[in-house]
Amino acid sequence: LLLWDQIGTGSLDCFVAKIPTMILWKRIYSRESSSAREVVLKLEDCGVIHQSTDTLIKEINIFLSDPKKWVEDSERTLAIKNFCHLFARTDDNWVAIWKKQLRELALI
Repeated sequence: LLLWDQIGTGSLDCFVAKIPTMILWKRIYSRESSSAREVVLKLEDCGVIHQSTDTLIKEINIFLSDPKKWVEDSERTLAIKNFCHLFARTDDNWVAIWKKQLRELALI
């Protein structure tokens, strides 16, 4: 289980790699955009994002009691999948996609 202080590349890498992660995000230095608010709220609702240490500690204890159940929770996996669809899409063929994009940019 990895813990982050805000949504960033580390937490996105965890989402994509299906590594259990939680975020204690008090929104001191960053905030979600209005267009991201709905998917961020879903992550809060399912125990991935927390605004207080109290809820974070409760969720960590839930995780520790049955990590497999926590990871495979359908509401949580859907919230993470929806967030990744908007902000962290991946493709197994990324090398070819990058090469194609770079070639197109070189022609501009």
